[in-house]
Amino acid sequence: MSQINPFNAHTDISPLVQKLGRHADANRDGHVSAPEFAEFLDNVLHPERAAAPGGAMTSNYRDRMVGFDQPSNASTPSVKARIAALAQHLSPSPEHLRQLANGLGPNTGLLSADGLTLRLTGGEGMLSVRERADGNVWQWLSGDVR
Repeated sequence: MSQINPFNAHTDISPLVQKLGRHADANRDGHVSAPEFAEFLDNVLHPERAAAPGGAMTSNYRDRMVGFDQPSNASTPSVKARIAALAQHLSPSPEHLRQLANGLGPNTGLLSADGLTLRLTGGEGMLSVRERADGNVWQWLSGDVR
């Protein structure tokens, strides 16, 4: 069975992949087995079926997300749901927003000059890092907001 080691410091893996790898490593042995990776991808691609608390997928920052819907039973998750599935595992910060933008690909959207907002192509919405009195949050704004 093949394994991926997202913690190996001698490889050229981005910090985002390392953080996501930690979430995929369900048994915390430092390696992501094929079944762990398959479960992780299934949870990312189908957030409406994500594991319950105590399972392999934890949502460390789900309480730091504003403007996101509750998971639906849609067969094809929206861009918003796919972004939420990734963002819920990262603290809201300009660095993590940049990592999300890079991970989603160059055609996904445009990152603002200050690094606080990712405007998705096609007017699908925006993901922003917003400051609140109790700390930063991920904020989703729907549509082509100017």
